[in-house]
Amino acid sequence: MRAWTSDPQALPAYGRSGVRFCTHTNVLALLIVPCCQPPEAALTTLFPESCMRSLLLLTLIALSAAGAESVPFETISWAADSGSPTAAGLARRVQVYFLINLEDPAGMQLYWNVRGGYGQRYSSSYTIQCFLIGSRGQLPNRNETDPPEYWDKGFDSGSGVLPAFAGDATGAMVVVDGSGKITMITRLGGNADAERKGIEALFKETQPLIDNEGMFPLSLKNAIKWLRIGDVNRAMKEGQKLGGDGQNMVKTIGEQSNRLIELDTKVLNDPASPVSTRLVSYLRLGSLLDEFPSAPAHVNAGKALKSVKTDKQLSTELEGWNMLQEYFRGMKRIQAKKVTEVQQEWLPMINAKFSGTYAAEIATMIKHASRLDK
Repeated sequence: MRAWTSDPQALPAYGRSGVRFCTHTNVLALLIVPCCQPPEAALTTLFPESCMRSLLLLTLIALSAAGAESVPFETISWAADSGSPTAAGLARRVQVYFLINLEDPAGMQLYWNVRGGYGQRYSSSYTIQCFLIGSRGQLPNRNETDPPEYWDKGFDSGSGVLPAFAGDATGAMVVVDGSGKITMITRLGGNADAERKGIEALFKETQPLIDNEGMFPLSLKNAIKWLRIGDVNRAMKEGQKLGGDGQNMVKTIGEQSNRLIELDTKVLNDPASPVSTRLVSYLRLGSLLDEFPSAPAHVNAGKALKSVKTDKQLSTELEGWNMLQEYFRGMKRIQAKKVTEVQQEWLPMINAKFSGTYAAEIATMIKHASRLDK
């Protein structure tokens, strides 16, 4: 939920109006909140206390659908020569995001460094997918004489993603492990060799949609290139044009996506799994079901998702996650000179209210990357 304040002007327009619509799969929730009141206080005046927790959790579940990605994609426009990654295309892979201010000459130097070190490096690996998320300036175009690139490139139209993760940094790196958890947020410009070794050490824990493109004939190369960079929709579209081999590829993708759904369902149903791991599986599972609504594992996955309403630990993780998403959304509207002020308000609040949660862990990493602790 968002940070509640006594100042109505600190809330976005939809917060001041007091009305929010939230959707998640087949759920539609309308939450009416008197402005400037925390949701708990507002709801006790509208509903019996015994119903309040269930309604809040329903709202949290609805809100979580929009914040399933480790790095928010909602303001990202993908380049024409880049993929548009999907949940299945990224699931169980190491993900490395490079967030760079391309308007700054120092940012452009960082770009050239990571393009060679990462963007052109992993030509046939399904264990890792790299991303360039540029802000300000313009995304550099690849010349025909340049070596091939294997990362997804996008432009942040709101220019809020970089400061949200690293304050006033010119460039930052966000690393996501094979389980889907953020393990590192750091400013670019450190020990590149050590960082790469740390990233590659995560490869052994991956279980991607496809782990070996050698299972497909070379006639499918146009579809394979999209699959490699996580754009499953485009890969399947290309595959459907390529006869029997293409149809077999589409079938394989469907079977493997079902495996991914089963993996997350198993984690979600396992009370012995760390609660932060179950949170990540919950968030990803909803996206996978949206992407493959006819998967055979859909029924069991749906039951697992419904069981969340009785899981108090997971509901706390969801509350923390949604407050973190509110922080990210809020950073889209913040002037550069106010970034530090807003971070100093939000990040300690997330840590204090949701201590020990995955959201608090991320907030601490952001605090360090933004150098707020100095």
